Amino acid sequence: MTSGWKKRTIGLSALTIAATLTAGSATGLIYVPVRVYDGNRFVDSLKPDDFQITVNGSPRNLESFAIVQKDRASGPAAAAPRMFLLCFEMDEVPPRLEKAIDEFFDNGPAENDIVLVQTPLDRWKFTIGPGGPAERRRLSAELKPLLLASIRRGGQTVRQRLMTLRDMAAFDGDEFMISWRARDIMGQMINEQTINETQYLAFADYFKTFPGRKDLLIFYREEAFSIPPLFLNDWRQLAAIRQESFDLKRIRTFFTDAGLTFHFIYLSKQKNAKTDIELRGDGPAMKGDFFQAFRDLAVTTGGITATTHDPVFGVRQATDAADNYYLLAFRPDSPGDESFKEISVKVKTGVFRVFHRAGFISR
Repeated sequence: MTSGWKKRTIGLSALTIAATLTAGSATGLIYVPVRVYDGNRFVDSLKPDDFQITVNGSPRNLESFAIVQKDRASGPAAAAPRMFLLCFEMDEVPPRLEKAIDEFFDNGPAENDIVLVQTPLDRWKFTIGPGGPAERRRLSAELKPLLLASIRRGGQTVRQRLMTLRDMAAFDGDEFMISWRARDIMGQMINEQTINETQYLAFADYFKTFPGRKDLLIFYREEAFSIPPLFLNDWRQLAAIRQESFDLKRIRTFFTDAGLTFHFIYLSKQKNAKTDIELRGDGPAMKGDFFQAFRDLAVTTGGITATTHDPVFGVRQATDAADNYYLLAFRPDSPGDESFKEISVKVKTGVFRVFHRAGFISR
């Protein structure tokens, strides 16, 4: 893992934080991005009186209201720069990933926005400067070879470790020592191909200092590999330990408190996808089943979950959500109370799907 973001600064100009969000950080207002859908259609006709907001069950008065859309904006919040974090948990490059990166830069960030990109092995930072679509396409072209090389490098490491395990299982030697060494190799496989809890908490801390809109897109592709039968029990134990150590409640609290919106793009495999017959199979998945954990994070931060074999579709879903929302603000009762407080936002009339952050910690 590299020690810091590999910075790509393109024509960086001074960031001008919108008055609404700046005032929120100065006066203690809590801002809540809210997405309201009728089926799959964003509802853009609501007024302040249509919303009811409560904190731990107690009603709160709405101090500020804005609607932000890609082609229409009301209120100064629309001018705030945004921060995007793209995380890729996968060991091979899925079809159309390069097209998905183009789609993101075409329709996601704008001038002054910041884009962070993370794989289990590398990270990069881009600041969007002036230049419009041409500049964003240049950034996309710069990122794609770096990203694909990082994913392939990680995948190659996994395959080498799998081949080592296969050779060790066929070796006639001290079974205890072989199993002990195999556990070490399998632990390395899991750690090298996942973004761990400590890193996710660090993301939340980093994002919390940023006063603008913050969206995290995680592209997750789970793989199952053919683990030699001799090592299956140890593999299952290691996967269970890793999954149990992933404290969802703690991560949920950090993410929602940071005002970060988590979008989960689960990339399923097409039936005719190319596979490595020797190393891939129907055995236990390498990363454990984190689908529900990541889905819960999306729900509690007001983001979306997209299950698709096409990363372009997932990017469109996430960028549409990032571009369309209401921004509500209220004043907490006890600014010094650092307990986690649950937020509930409802639309008074109609039957809609409502997405928003789950809570906050007032400081």
